[in-house]
Amino acid sequence: MRNILIINLGGLGDFLLSEPALCALRAFYRNARIVLWCIPRAAQFAQDCPCIDEVVFFDFRMISTLRTLFYLRQREFELVLNMRSIHSWASAFKMAAIFHLLKAGCRIGRDTDGRGFFFDIRIPETIKGRMPEYQYDLNTVKALGIDAQYRRPQISISAGDNAYIHGLLSECGINDADILVGVNPSTPVLSRQWPAENFAAAINRLQEMIKCKIVITGFRGTEPAVMRFKEMLKAEPVNLAGKTTIKQLAVLIKRCNLYITNDTGSMHIASVLDVPQIALFGPGDLARFDPRHISDKAAVFYSYPACGPCYNSACESRSCFRDIRPDAVAEAAVTILGKKC
Repeated sequence: MRNILIINLGGLGDFLLSEPALCALRAFYRNARIVLWCIPRAAQFAQDCPCIDEVVFFDFRMISTLRTLFYLRQREFELVLNMRSIHSWASAFKMAAIFHLLKAGCRIGRDTDGRGFFFDIRIPETIKGRMPEYQYDLNTVKALGIDAQYRRPQISISAGDNAYIHGLLSECGINDADILVGVNPSTPVLSRQWPAENFAAAINRLQEMIKCKIVITGFRGTEPAVMRFKEMLKAEPVNLAGKTTIKQLAVLIKRCNLYITNDTGSMHIASVLDVPQIALFGPGDLARFDPRHISDKAAVFYSYPACGPCYNSACESRSCFRDIRPDAVAEAAVTILGKKC
């Protein structure tokens, strides 16, 4: 193999969980050029990954996508792997069109509930997870005859990003001796967001029980939701939502004594960095994405209704969060921090 294309159009967490499989592929095809096609948010970590030779950004605009496909087609890839589940038949036909336009030599991917009809090598999978997500990626690579074994994903932290976050926290009055609790109250997917009033109630209760400082994190674009959450807090937090790059966010999370987060990319960053965390799961697939698969320092709150897990981007009832009580989350936070109520 001279040219290999990995299609991974999932989120930041999806890329991090696929890294063990990518490393196994790199070790087997040492002389091949491996190209990754991914969303820009994941690209910030992918560009530092030693398993990847080139990163191509996915643009959600149709014209840009067609230009990218034309560029990739000219590369004459002998092997193309799709490393994500196919959630619907509409997605299946879109991915089939992509593979047809790429004219790959060999096409491999997950046959999610029979929707991977266009692959040459199909990895059986059901939409409801039965194993950790990283194992599905490893199984994809194993189908090529590669002995792919799990190892913890890696995140490289630069000295420059480390110094930037240290200086930023110092400017905000946070020093190394402070107990720092990071909170991530927002997500790009609204259905996975614990109601802001519950999240705020948990943080207010936590600060009644223990002396700590709160820093709010969040990806760019979540600032309005963060501001509404901030107004519900009794004590003034440090708000750094949207003010860091993805890599700087990783440094910030690593500094936290505890990180409380919804089911989103920063949850996976915390688990990869082995930072103590409380993850609040709503409709997400716990079998696939449970942070405890990666880190034994994670605690998870979840309460699946009959309709879960699901991949809906919005939900009016959010009944899957109904049984997650703010007091229980606050008490778990105190326990993790090693303090007595």
